[in-house]
Amino acid sequence: MAKAYVICAKWPVADLTRVGQLSWYLTGGSDGHVGLFFPYWSAYKSDEPWWHDRALARQDVVQSTDHLCFDYLYNLRPRFHTLKNVEYWGENGYYTLHPIEVSSAADVLAVSKRVAALAPVNEWYYRWPALFGGVVPMHRTKFAPGCVGPSSCGGLTMRILASAISGSDAPLCDDGAALRTLGIDRQSLYAPFSPYSLTGYTPRMAIEALMGAKLEDGRSVLGDFVVGFEGAVEAERSRGLRFFE
Repeated sequence: MAKAYVICAKWPVADLTRVGQLSWYLTGGSDGHVGLFFPYWSAYKSDEPWWHDRALARQDVVQSTDHLCFDYLYNLRPRFHTLKNVEYWGENGYYTLHPIEVSSAADVLAVSKRVAALAPVNEWYYRWPALFGGVVPMHRTKFAPGCVGPSSCGGLTMRILASAISGSDAPLCDDGAALRTLGIDRQSLYAPFSPYSLTGYTPRMAIEALMGAKLEDGRSVLGDFVVGFEGAVEAERSRGLRFFE
């Protein structure tokens, strides 16, 4: 079974946007981004050419048949793109890639495509709850189905994984459903310092929560990380899977 990976990215401060620089300073200079990576996605892409839809994917996806990424981009909406998007990835980033062990890459890709179609906006003020450790919720945490609740990059990744694992869209609009699915504590009398909302997670907090997350059956959500996109590509190749290059 092909695996998708959670990206944890860290860029030099000078390479960040103004809002990114401000949040980097206010949150103690931790990792700057969490997203998704699909090595050799051609092996399980559908026959429907959805990647030609510019609302879902950048032009570089049409021109690529190997590796796919899914992130909030500069228009503050999530879209598919590739490692050829040098304007986004830059040349000085440090990346760790964490394999998703509890859902197939195809299922994670399918949920990501639905999220891209819903086009949630990563509002600048979604960053503020994380400044208080997530224990002071500043937004609603449950919305009607058919939307994506407030999410910065870490929260959106957590929603997508929870939806792919559960087979339900409830985690996309309900923070509690997402955290329950992932087996991550939510603020309560028993966990008073855990974030209540998904916007309460900085990128570093999100990746640490996912690294420690276990489902009810005891399976870990993420496996051991590899360094760099090349590490994830090599890990998939070495597992003996046949892909199109």
